[in-house]
Amino acid sequence: MNTASEVLGPPTADRRSSRWAPENSVMIAFAGAITLMLVIAGLGMRALERSSAMADSVQHTYQVLNQVDLVSAGLSEVLRRAQAYVITGDESYLAQREQALSDVASSLQNLEDLTADNPAQQARIAELGRAVSERLEIVNDVVATRQSDGLAAAQALYAAHSSLAVMERLHAQQLAVVREERRLLDERTAGELDSRRRLIVLAGALIAVVIGTVVTGLAWLRRELDARRRLARTFEEQQRFLESVLEHIPALVYIKDPKSLRFVRMNRATETWFGRPREDLIGRSVTELLTSDEADVVTASDMEALRRPGVLDVPQNARLAPDGARTTFRTLKVAVRNKSGQPLFLLCISLDISDKVADEQRIKALNEYLEEQKTALEASNRELESFSYSVSHDLRAPLRAIDGFSLMLLEDYGPKLDQEAQRYLATIRAGSQRMGQLIDDLLAFSRLGRQPLRTQTVDMNKLAGDAAKEAVGQVTGPAPTLTLHPLPAALGDPGLLEHVWGNLLGNAVKYSSKVTNPAIEVGARQDVGATVYFVRDNGAGFDMQFAHKLFGVFQRLHGQDEFSGTGVGLAIVHRIVTRHGGRVWADSAPGRGATFCFCLLEAVKS
Repeated sequence: MNTASEVLGPPTADRRSSRWAPENSVMIAFAGAITLMLVIAGLGMRALERSSAMADSVQHTYQVLNQVDLVSAGLSEVLRRAQAYVITGDESYLAQREQALSDVASSLQNLEDLTADNPAQQARIAELGRAVSERLEIVNDVVATRQSDGLAAAQALYAAHSSLAVMERLHAQQLAVVREERRLLDERTAGELDSRRRLIVLAGALIAVVIGTVVTGLAWLRRELDARRRLARTFEEQQRFLESVLEHIPALVYIKDPKSLRFVRMNRATETWFGRPREDLIGRSVTELLTSDEADVVTASDMEALRRPGVLDVPQNARLAPDGARTTFRTLKVAVRNKSGQPLFLLCISLDISDKVADEQRIKALNEYLEEQKTALEASNRELESFSYSVSHDLRAPLRAIDGFSLMLLEDYGPKLDQEAQRYLATIRAGSQRMGQLIDDLLAFSRLGRQPLRTQTVDMNKLAGDAAKEAVGQVTGPAPTLTLHPLPAALGDPGLLEHVWGNLLGNAVKYSSKVTNPAIEVGARQDVGATVYFVRDNGAGFDMQFAHKLFGVFQRLHGQDEFSGTGVGLAIVHRIVTRHGGRVWADSAPGRGATFCFCLLEAVKS
């Protein structure tokens, strides 16, 4: 793992400058020693080459002497085979004699080749060849006489020609060649010994220079190591200080390789945020540790920081930690470069600004809440004025009169009236009753705007469960399949939130009552800074282009003949949720059901 000194760079420039002269002197001394060793090595190579050449010459001399011996031996073999033939008359000795003659000729030729660079020795070998030829001519005559005239004639001829002078001349020529080669052998052997002695002297000198250089180098190295140990102790103290500072910085500090963008170093805060030991993180890239979308964003900013000079400020970047917590960072990135401008590494510092962002979101939500409260209050005032106007005309009393007299007509005079008249009266009664229900809903809606909030922790599981039982209990047809997921608790007015669940689940039961297998699902999910509750059904649904009418008073997207209702329920839901600082919305499509969602200003984690 890289150390802090590796990250920040060891401050050795001044030290190198102050020690330049001694180091330069040592390097010059070493260069001189190496030059001297090279010169001695060159002389040694020349001495070695001369010694090798002398050894080759000595070997050459031994080859010449060997060939002289072969000539003598071959000539003796010729004489023996010839004598054997003369005595026995056996022709096989003649074939053996011919082979011996060939060997003698070959040896003489080899002598000429080996002494080609010595004219005096060539002349001696030529005389030797003539003496050998003269001796062979006598032998050939004796053999020929034996073949033609018999043993006695051959013996007489051999006795007549076996002159001692021929033998002495042959021996003298052979001795002259050998004596010259032995002189050359003594001379070349002495030269080889001289070359070896010179080589030994040069090798000793080279060894002495090497030993002296090594001893001098070791002495200098020891002094240098002592100095470096003292400097290392200072570096270690500085490094421990820097390590301590880096490890205790609360921000995430990490360094990446500029080519692979993999982590090469990080502090404790980075290790803690990832929830893994740094040994598992070093060498990895964000593509292996973050989601693909987050990794793409981080990689893009890394590349931008490497391209541009100075510091890159990424003001806000949300990431999902491995433990599931979402953190918002402000990250500063800078490419540390060498003198040529090439990036050495990428330094990143990420500050956790989640609390600041959450505070800003709360302030924004509060401002929106206050603005919505203002708007709601203004609307409530207008609605109250309208309501007061209606009540001032005593709407309820005329409606009760209409409904009552219509009932009396049906009871007292019903048999006297035809069916069409009875239907008219039933329609009058239904309209007056619906009007009464509208007035009751309107009064309830008005009261919700004036009722103070009693905020407390609310068990949303209980409210949703009770509302679902009540809604399903009123179903006359097939009961819907109801799925209730665990719901987090919330902060709010339990009485008002009961109306929210009652209206949403009542609508879900009502609008899914005409499908073959009605199904309703209730659940919650975590969004950024809030808990979202939802009610989903597979009923009639609606066209999203009319979604803006959903939460208005008396606004309906289905006719009274399709589904009963007054159009106030969702307006009540909207008013209660907005009074809690939240919001409500829906998503749907005709014939595919609808999903109603709402969230409050604050939620309590279970």
